[in-house]
Amino acid sequence: MYASNLSWNTLKSTIDLLVNKGYAEEAGDMRGRGKQYHITHSGTNVLKYYDRLEELVNLDVRA
Repeated sequence: MYASNLSWNTLKSTIDLLVNKGYAEEAGDMRGRGKQYHITHSGTNVLKYYDRLEELVNLDVRA
């Protein structure tokens, strides 16, 4: 939370959205220190598409 510079409410709503969309999943408890989340295969695909889109936008701006 601190590393991403997000408030608890913003972080919680973002995580809930990612889990509901199937891009992340709850992996369990970190020995009483909180929940842990992992990216799913679908989430990895979304990141790949985003990276590709970002490359295309950067190419168009330079042209």
